[in-house]
Formats: sequence, structure tokens, C-alpha cells
Amino acid sequence: MYLLGLTGGIASGKSTVAGFFKDAGAVIVDADAIVHDLQQAGTPQTVTIVAKLGKHVLAADGSLNRAALTKEIFADNSVLDFLEDVLHPAVRHEEEKQIEQAVAKGVKLVVLDIPLLFETGADKICDGVAVCDIPTELRKQRAFERPNMSEEKWQAIASRRWGEDKIRQGAGFLIQTDTTLEQTEQQVKDLYTKLSQQNGSAWPKLWRSA
Repeated sequence: MYLLGLTGGIASGKSTVAGFFKDAGAVIVDADAIVHDLQQAGTPQTVTIVAKLGKHVLAADGSLNRAALTKEIFADNSVLDFLEDVLHPAVRHEEEKQIEQAVAKGVKLVVLDIPLLFETGADKICDGVAVCDIPTELRKQRAFERPNMSEEKWQAIASRRWGEDKIRQGAGFLIQTDTTLEQTEQQVKDLYTKLSQQNGSAWPKLWRSA
């Protein structure tokens, strides 16, 4: 099994690329989706976060309100460290569980989809890394077509990420996403064919020592 890390900035087309990998036969381990599940009503993580920050960070259904959490982070940067300390161990545990299930099924390629892959050091526990590559201005244009995007939010997100040049240097594979969907999908299919024929060494060795 080959374990591929997948990353890209906001509006880089990463979700679309992940979907193309899934269509090709890969299993996607989505860190954002795992975090979303952990932030539902009544989870140990939600209880811990509310105890620290207060009930105003809850949505009407008892889950964590991401907009409210974002405001807390803007007001106090230490909140981000607290959230990561609470969520990261549970996220890693679920990632391991999903990878184990994929291996048991004989899956040839597992894609670890993490927005801050390099920044969290997760690239070091992958066999290779693919980056969704798109000019920053086009990415920003796409991002601002989304609801609730602002210059402040854009800058806050950007401040947490490595620079584009540094990210490209760390990538083993660049997937150009300023192309047509058909062209992007073909890049993904070609990469899937290449990597699914390789046996990686990251799992479980690097995960057990991380």
C-alpha cells in the first residue's frame, strides 16, 4: 500500500482532486471530515472545548459552531493551540483506524487529505506528497466567491500556512488545478496508476514511531 499525503491551500481544488482519487479507486482519509465528526454534540472533545471556552461556541444542535470558534481564535491565538491539543490525538487515532481498514481490504493507494500537511509534520509519515498547485491570485479569486470570505479571514488562513514556494519544494507531485476538470482528473488518474503499483514503507513503521 502506498500512503499519499494530499494538501493545498483554500480554494486550490483539493476536495475535487480527492474526489477524483476516490473515483480512481483510492481510499480517502479526510482530516477535516474527522474533525467535523469530533465536533458533534456530546463528544468528549466537544465537552472539553465547551468547558474551556463556554457554551457560546455551541450551535443550536449542540455541535461546535465553527464561526464562533474562529472568532475565539482571532481574539486569542492560544485558543488554536488549545483546540489542536484537544483534537489532534483523536484525529490521529481515527486516521490510523481508517488506514488499517483500507489495508485489510487490500487497497493499493490511501490518500491522507490534510490542509496543513507540512505545517503539522504529517508529510513525514507519508510515502509521498501531492500538492494541488494553482496561482495564488486565481486561488484568492475563487476563495472570495465563497460566502463569508473576507480579507481578514484570508490573511488569517494564509498566516498558518507555509509559503507557496516552500510547499512546492516539499511536494513530490504537483497536480495543476488551474486547468479544466477533465485535465485535472487525467492527472489524478495517471498518478493513481503510477502509485498504486508501488509498495510504500510509511505504514505502519513511521506511524508507530511518530
